[in-house]
Amino acid sequence: MENDDKIISRVVIVATEFKEFPKWFTDKFRSWKPEAREKYFRFVLPLIGFKHVGKGLAGLGAMWLTGERRTPEFLRENDRIIKGGPIRIIPWEYKMVFKSALRNKIVEYGEKIFEQGFKGMIISEGSLELNKLCCLYLLPEFKPFQPGGESHIDFIAEKIPLPDGEAVVFLGLDIQISGLP
Repeated sequence: MENDDKIISRVVIVATEFKEFPKWFTDKFRSWKPEAREKYFRFVLPLIGFKHVGKGLAGLGAMWLTGERRTPEFLRENDRIIKGGPIRIIPWEYKMVFKSALRNKIVEYGEKIFEQGFKGMIISEGSLELNKLCCLYLLPEFKPFQPGGESHIDFIAEKIPLPDGEAVVFLGLDIQISGLP
């Protein structure tokens, strides 16, 4: 990492699958085709979350960047806080608008990344869109967000090892917030 002294906060959040659901929830999907049900449970729910099971990637990313102190309580075993904690990067009056827009972009591009098999081009395009959104609302005390920059919110493909020695690739977010000198 460049300029570690300017990094205020860094976290890696991974959209791993949820393992357990209430019976009434899974019963709602019995009429769905198996492929559609599989796609929803493997790819969509990890992005959007489910209040009875856990927060999704979109919600956690938005919570981190709006400074919600309870965010670390919702992180799961494959998520990593590298430095600091959640930081509000935007003015208070834009909190709800920003959170909603960011969640929507994460879900929109997350689904595209899943559908296109984690191709680098769509990951880069999604990261660029997330960083542009952050710059629209960014407080002046933070370095501008750009993919791979000192401040960034980037999609990543994270390999998670399984007990049998195999590994599964999950979508994640690498969020880093750096302050100005």
